[in-house]
Amino acid sequence: MRPFPAVSLLLLAFVSVAQAQDSDKAAMEHFERYLTGCPESEIRCVWFLNGSARVGMVMTLNMSASEVTTVREVHDFARQSLETRKLSQSQVKTLKTLTADMPRRAESKDPYELVYISLREGNSVVVTEYLRHKLPREVERIYDIGGGYIDTAPKQ
Repeated sequence: MRPFPAVSLLLLAFVSVAQAQDSDKAAMEHFERYLTGCPESEIRCVWFLNGSARVGMVMTLNMSASEVTTVREVHDFARQSLETRKLSQSQVKTLKTLTADMPRRAESKDPYELVYISLREGNSVVVTEYLRHKLPREVERIYDIGGGYIDTAPKQ
């Protein structure tokens, strides 16, 4: 006698949820390493698309090279829409001013509603979390200068 189809579907759904949670955990660890590995003269930004840590919207502003790179990174799968652009000296100067003035506060909430910004202060890396729909002016301006896409609409 074959198992009842609803039981099979329930088991499949349970296994899928467990695999998704493991995948999200691995992706979160990957992006955490990216943020905490921030070198001097760089700003690193990440937020997660569609409520999953597997899709990180990444922006790296390299002030010493005067360039910004944006990419949609699908963990362990692909890097999509990779684009590198030059920054002007005026933009680099503005970025340095913005990072000095940026509020340093953690708003730990749902990790999928946050934008993570990392930068180096002295010998240590500081990673700060901001609610995407309540970004400080300085963070909005960093995204304006870098040209990175960010969804600031509140979660429905």
